[in-house]
Amino acid sequence: MKYDPRRGWRMDRFIIGMAYVVGGAALVAVWSAVFGWHREAANTAAAWIQAVGSIAAIYWAGRIARQQTEARRKQAAEERVMQLRAAGEMIDVFHGAICKAVDAIEGEESLANRIHEAHLRVRPMRVAEETMMRIPFHELPYAVIARPALNFLHRLQQSLQFLEAISQLNEGDEREGLVLGGALDGMKKARDKAGEDVQKIHAQVATYRGGSR
Repeated sequence: MKYDPRRGWRMDRFIIGMAYVVGGAALVAVWSAVFGWHREAANTAAAWIQAVGSIAAIYWAGRIARQQTEARRKQAAEERVMQLRAAGEMIDVFHGAICKAVDAIEGEESLANRIHEAHLRVRPMRVAEETMMRIPFHELPYAVIARPALNFLHRLQQSLQFLEAISQLNEGDEREGLVLGGALDGMKKARDKAGEDVQKIHAQVATYRGGSR
């Protein structure tokens, strides 16, 4: 837990308050000794001082407990914000992988090289899919971005299917170029839709303050 300088100040106030109580009890004792108070009156005054001290101790203990609970609540909220931001950044990286795959395949002229590029990118895309599927979008803080994130996962899975289709083409058959063209167009559409989902995720992450609801 992070150090809170206000906590030391609050504890100082508690100590000062208790010092007043103890000091008051001491003054009553001195007053009784000097002016010859009746023993019963002195005992009554001491009992009142003790009662007041007990009430003060209970009050300050409760107040400190509430302050500690609030500090823990704020820390938990900050951690949820950081978790959601990390998830958003990770999804951004996965979208970048889709974009790079499309650019790499388009950048090659021969069918063989395009098939090779697709083959190289299938495994990383599978890892991205597996990672996304492990995120508990039904729980906070991830539930905040559940809808666009699950839509993004669907686009990612579509891109993976197109990549796998391209990687399995027969490079010796030029007619496979038609299949490649259709798969590549499908990847472009999935890339663009995934980009829209990423923008929605960024917008929701930016406004999240760590609330538990």
